[in-house]
Amino acid sequence: MPSLKAAVEYKFAIDEDSVKRAFGGFYEDMRGYSNTTEYQTFFAVLYTTDRIINENQMKAEFKGNLADMNWIPILVHGSSSRPKKTAKSTDPSGA
Repeated sequence: MPSLKAAVEYKFAIDEDSVKRAFGGFYEDMRGYSNTTEYQTFFAVLYTTDRIINENQMKAEFKGNLADMNWIPILVHGSSSRPKKTAKSTDPSGA
């Protein structure tokens, strides 16, 4: 939202590996926005389907990696909108 001089970067994670990739993506985004004057505040939103990480761990990750101070980490837990895989029926009637 340029009028607010704020940007939101969303990442989605379903396991520890995707959490690590999400953090890597946030750090890449930080480098990409480092010379912008269009935005001053950034929100790094990590959405996880399970409680893989907690808010304190996310903040510690940002602090430990010297994340830019104008990046605010936000953690959200919820369900996945992806449909669960189900076994296909071998019955041609679908029953």
